[in-house]
Amino acid sequence: MNRFSFKHLYLYVICAVTLLIGIFSVFGLTQHIVNLAFPDASQPPTGNLYEQRGIVQNLVQIAVVTPIYLYHWKWARRSDA
Repeated sequence: MNRFSFKHLYLYVICAVTLLIGIFSVFGLTQHIVNLAFPDASQPPTGNLYEQRGIVQNLVQIAVVTPIYLYHWKWARRSDA
């Protein structure tokens, strides 16, 4: 990349943000799965519902963020060539 371009800045910022959201979603998904598989004795019985909602929420975030990231990453790599 020889010159600065707002297009490149936009593409790489979107890629960075979506990548971070995806990473945090994977960590959250892992935490909810572990908490559901190995419940804490002090956790109220409604804790399972909380963990299930957390799993669904993180899966949806991953499902939404992945195509956005891939689209912008491919666009950025294509415009660099």
